[in-house]
Amino acid sequence: MSWARRTARRVAATVTVIGAMTLVAGCSGAGSAYCDTLTENSATSATVFTPVIPGMTTSAEVDTRLALLDEVGDDVPEDLRSDFDAWQAHLEEARDLLDSDEAGAANEVLSSADAGAREAGERLADHYIGTCMA
Repeated sequence: MSWARRTARRVAATVTVIGAMTLVAGCSGAGSAYCDTLTENSATSATVFTPVIPGMTTSAEVDTRLALLDEVGDDVPEDLRSDFDAWQAHLEEARDLLDSDEAGAANEVLSSADAGAREAGERLADHYIGTCMA
C-alpha cells in the first residue's frame, strides 16, 4: 500500500473518531445549554440546589434561584426533569412560606423539603458539579 493511501486512511479514521467524539460530547451535560447557563451564572448556581434555611435564606434569594431555574427550564436534560420539577416546586413553596407572617412558617419551610425534594436537590447538585463543572 502506498504512503498516500495509508495517510488517506489515517486521516479518514481520525476524522471519523473526532466526529464521533463531537457527537458524544454534544449528548452529555457538559457543553449543553443547561450547563452553559448554570456555569455562566456561577454565583447563583452555587446555591440554587442547596436547602432553604429560614433566617439565612431570604425570599429574594429564592426568587433569584427560581429565575435561574426558569432560564434553564427548557434545556433540562430529560433524565433530570422530574428532579428539576420537584426542586422548583419546593423552592416556590419555600419562597411563599418565607414571605409569610404566620407563626411557625419557618418550621414549615424546613418541613416543605420532604425527602423527595431533598434527594432531587442533591441529584441536581451532583449533576451540576460532576457534569457541568467537569
